[in-house]
Amino acid sequence: MKDLKITENSSNEAFANVCVQSVLEAHLPPIPEDVADTLPPEGLEVDGLGFIIFPN
Repeated sequence: MKDLKITENSSNEAFANVCVQSVLEAHLPPIPEDVADTLPPEGLEVDGLGFIIFPN
């Protein structure tokens, strides 16, 4: 995990902490290499969700 942080919170701190913990505990498979090769090195921002996805 790369520098996971909350940049904006419209709820409360407890909910924000649960969200961070959920992301940290998620077991996602690596992005397939052919897809990861197409992602920009600065990451891919997902509109509306506030996530930036980085290549493996």
